[in-house]
Amino acid sequence: SMVPAIGANLEDAFGAGAESSPYGRVELGAGITNLTVSAFDYKSSGPGTLNANFGSLTVGTAIESDVKLLNIKSAVTFDLINVGPLRIAPGVAVDYVDLEVVARATAFTALERLEVKVPAPLGYVQGDLDLGWFGVTADFGAMRVNLDQVDGNYMDFEGLVHVSPLPHMQMFGGYRWITLHGNGEVDSQPYDADVELGGWFVGGGFSF
Repeated sequence: SMVPAIGANLEDAFGAGAESSPYGRVELGAGITNLTVSAFDYKSSGPGTLNANFGSLTVGTAIESDVKLLNIKSAVTFDLINVGPLRIAPGVAVDYVDLEVVARATAFTALERLEVKVPAPLGYVQGDLDLGWFGVTADFGAMRVNLDQVDGNYMDFEGLVHVSPLPHMQMFGGYRWITLHGNGEVDSQPYDADVELGGWFVGGGFSF
């Protein structure tokens, strides 16, 4: 039997909205080589009404949902330009995306689950403006993804401003934006994904 593809909107149909999420970032440099690892864990639950078929649940079904997204990004870059305060470093990155969407019908007993785990290789570039106590860093990666579970376009942007009020101490704030447009098949269930996720983050750390 044919199963309709999933094309529902996560915010409107599944009740996923703005939530606080833990975020971490580590940067290491040795000569012209740089390693950056960042991660966040997003979780949201809420009521919604499907605006597209989701597995056996048809459009218009009232649901309770759980949406979880774990993202771990690892990048290796190499300084191409490093003049004064400006540094531009192209390289490669891998974005590991673990997306789980669970929908439970509220009027009858039915549950559908979609789980996609994708390591997405990215062409990547990092730019940094370092003015001593103040700096700006921007990372951008993009790739045409063609893997077992997904075929589509993936983009990832991360920008942050950091200040150093004390030696070896750093405070930062920034914005992370991820978009995935693609389709695939998970557990014999085809889906059509148009996912966009963005949010602000703040934090602090130490440099050595």
